[in-house]
Amino acid sequence: MNAETSNPDGAAVVAAPAPAAAWPRSLVVGLALWSLGLSALSAAVALHIGNQRLEAALALRPPIVVVDPFEWIKSGGQGDTPEARYRDGAKRLQGAVQQLTGRGALVIDSTAVRGSPDSVRLNVVPPRDQP
Repeated sequence: MNAETSNPDGAAVVAAPAPAAAWPRSLVVGLALWSLGLSALSAAVALHIGNQRLEAALALRPPIVVVDPFEWIKSGGQGDTPEARYRDGAKRLQGAVQQLTGRGALVIDSTAVRGSPDSVRLNVVPPRDQP
């Protein structure tokens, strides 16, 4: 309740209520730290779950290999004539493609790809010298 007092003029003055007990500073700091820690833990768990879902989705997709058939045919074969080298290069390319598809890779012709990182490109393997 408000207590009434009189001032020297004789007018009644209403006293302000007593302030509520202030929360201890250590409690406020503790709650703030608890809140920050809980938020950080929640973010870490959400990130971990998101990464697991991404890895699971990527595991279902085959690896992709981009092949430049013209480069393989042009410089990947052996022979005395250009025609023999082209045929040998085409044969070697077909063998490489069959090996990759046998291992579960998706082989894409580079003429059908607008751009790709070097990590997915299959470079021409030079033929071994025949003794």
